[in-house]
Amino acid sequence: MVLSELFEVVPTKIKILLGISIFVLVGEILINVMLFLWNLVVVNAVNLVSGCATSAEACMPTATGIYIFGINFADFWTLMLIIFMPVLAYFAWAWYAQTLKGSG
Repeated sequence: MVLSELFEVVPTKIKILLGISIFVLVGEILINVMLFLWNLVVVNAVNLVSGCATSAEACMPTATGIYIFGINFADFWTLMLIIFMPVLAYFAWAWYAQTLKGSG
């Protein structure tokens, strides 16, 4: 049995939700891989050159995220807000426009 035949019985809305969740989780995995590689290569190289093994003051701390104006853009929920809040705002705007149009 082919995987595409298995998905024929799944409703379209479930397929869309599954696709969105896979897309978002793969994006988060890619960001975490970038952070891991940054810590592995750059931070360790700087610490090696600066003599971190002999003096704790010379150590560069590892990166925990991608911070811009104090917001961690590598956080899962921040990514969800960035992706879904504009869509939610658009649908709210359209719904209120449709609802208030008929109110007189």
